[in-house]
Amino acid sequence: PRRQELCLFYVADTNETKKIDNENKLRDGFIKTAAAETFLAWHYYKIKNGNVASKLDEELKDICLDTDISKKVGIVKNAKGKIDEIFPNIDGKTDEKKREEFWKENGKEIWKGMLCALSYDTTKKNMDYEAQKELNSNYNYNTIKDDLADFATRPQFLRW
Repeated sequence: PRRQELCLFYVADTNETKKIDNENKLRDGFIKTAAAETFLAWHYYKIKNGNVASKLDEELKDICLDTDISKKVGIVKNAKGKIDEIFPNIDGKTDEKKREEFWKENGKEIWKGMLCALSYDTTKKNMDYEAQKELNSNYNYNTIKDDLADFATRPQFLRW
């Protein structure tokens, strides 16, 4: 599979998950997680002279919607457990509608967290607002969400 590791710190770390007791705090955890993973992926791909993996949004969505087909161990298992607490199962089944509504309402903010991470200048230790404007212009959520939605309709195993 394409994904070997994924930073889920803000929705999986024991100290962080103690703070998540409602959908708003889960949203904040996903935004911080998206930013952290994007930041880490950027440095990895920059070192390897490649491009930033643009499919992180869908990987997080799969975990949120409980459609992730990876092995549920370690941090993925922890994240799934916390998400299941916020969206309890009904008769042993995932409450797909509530999870989809959550993602629909918060996907844009999670996307912004990813772009925000790419706007941080690690040399100067502050935001590069010119880069942020360019990223927001070139990768506007409203513009790319149709591409993301189309991509998301493909089964996860075909996206890897």
